[in-house]
Amino acid sequence: MTDRTLQADFIVAGATLIDGSGGPAVQGDLAVLGERIVAVGSFDHPAGVPVIDGRGQVLAPGFIDSHTHDDGYLLAHPDMLPKVSQGITTVVTGNCGISLAPLERADIPQPLDLLGPAELFRFSTFRAWMDALRETPAAVNVIPLVGHTTLRVAVMDDTSRAANASERAAMRALLQEAMDAGAFGVSTGTFYPPASAAPTDEIIDVCQPLKPSGDAGHGGIDGRGIGNGSHGTDSRGVDRRGIDRRSNDRRSIGRRAIFATHLRDEADHIVPAMEEALLIGRELDCRVVFSHHKLAGERNHGRTRETLDMITRAAAHQPVCLDCHPYPATSTMLRLDRARLASRTMITWSKGYPEATGREFSDVMQELGLDDEAAVARLAPAGAIYFLMDPADVNRIFAHPLTMVGSDGLPFDPHPHPRQWGTFPNVLRTMVREQQLLSLEAAIHKMTGLAADQYGIAQRGLLREGYHADLVLFDPATVTDVATFSAPVQASQGIHAVWVNGKPVWDGERTSTQRPGQVLTPGDALPRSS
Repeated sequence: MTDRTLQADFIVAGATLIDGSGGPAVQGDLAVLGERIVAVGSFDHPAGVPVIDGRGQVLAPGFIDSHTHDDGYLLAHPDMLPKVSQGITTVVTGNCGISLAPLERADIPQPLDLLGPAELFRFSTFRAWMDALRETPAAVNVIPLVGHTTLRVAVMDDTSRAANASERAAMRALLQEAMDAGAFGVSTGTFYPPASAAPTDEIIDVCQPLKPSGDAGHGGIDGRGIGNGSHGTDSRGVDRRGIDRRSNDRRSIGRRAIFATHLRDEADHIVPAMEEALLIGRELDCRVVFSHHKLAGERNHGRTRETLDMITRAAAHQPVCLDCHPYPATSTMLRLDRARLASRTMITWSKGYPEATGREFSDVMQELGLDDEAAVARLAPAGAIYFLMDPADVNRIFAHPLTMVGSDGLPFDPHPHPRQWGTFPNVLRTMVREQQLLSLEAAIHKMTGLAADQYGIAQRGLLREGYHADLVLFDPATVTDVATFSAPVQASQGIHAVWVNGKPVWDGERTSTQRPGQVLTPGDALPRSS
């Protein structure tokens, strides 16, 4: 390409290009015009075009955070500092069954309050929330999911039971509206009280709009969540025992809706919980995403060998993937069962006893002179960090070829888990540079191309001509997370520049005033190749 044919707004020159595909790094240049990449590799630089010196740095696609709770944070803090400062250019919202919409009410039960203050829950339809994001865009792109728990809270007067027929129909209608508005799919959080009473058949019934067009009939599952009918092949080519006979035919797969799940149990009973999720995926003909995959509690350490084998075997017959963050601790609402299972618990916030924020639960119990059950009641509602996982399990999960990177941060927590600010640089520091568990190319693939492929996003996640210019420039030798469990609100280091749709949003020290993020819809997606 000569300088007579190339038009560009800026060029990054001499960088190590890691394109997100998992392929080897190459030295080269990249040019951007408007929202798009217009040249990659070796080309003449037109006179007058600004050139950014990329020597000694890696230029990669912007990172895709596959698991967030940023639904309300996007509106309240559109600069998205915790995310752009670690190279993130796209976030998947509405995970763990909880989405900001469709819900308009002041009394928000846990765990929906993890999404932020009650005044954010002001959208009676999913489209209204998406319209608000488009009217006041954030610095990052958004891949929206609808929360099944949110649907239950919006429709049911008592979530401690299964939904009746009219409530299921009302939830199904809300979900259909959301899918028509551009949602990518549904998430569930049957681990949490507002959804734990929902049986398998309720989820399948409510989530019928996830089925491909022309296949959204109801039924097919009895009250025990077991498929009815013979062991023949149904109208979608799915064997009633759960084997997708079409799975090896690339031409037939296409783009599918997402079913992301915070399982009913991530501890002793994780296997039946995973089996339930896989069954739902088959019945709805959608892609199953195992959210923040983990084995909780010391007696379950090492069982990732079993669960990852399940995922590998399932992937041969149906679309499935998973996400994970690199820390041995998780974070959610304060629960007695989790506090008893964890080797250590930290309080992230407490309305019942604000003085507990940022402190060890054991110290707070001693200070109050209460046992764990009474202390949980005294602090409630509250949030906590639980040290539950074996680092060897975390590493094993990350090594799996279908694992994406998801922060799962809770952005409104006064003392958040450090994953909100440091997940992606932590992977680059610990798993690439220190442990050499992953190559730099493999890690970036998990953060970019793999996530774009699994979520069906067209023209993002790779460094290709014509693709959207979501980019991150960083120093592979120094990039590091600074956020810690004791001091979690700290921006990472070594991320020198971030662009979203061709516009700068982070310069290594501060955010810009630009808000170029887009609300992505399945219309932005192309049929998948695998």
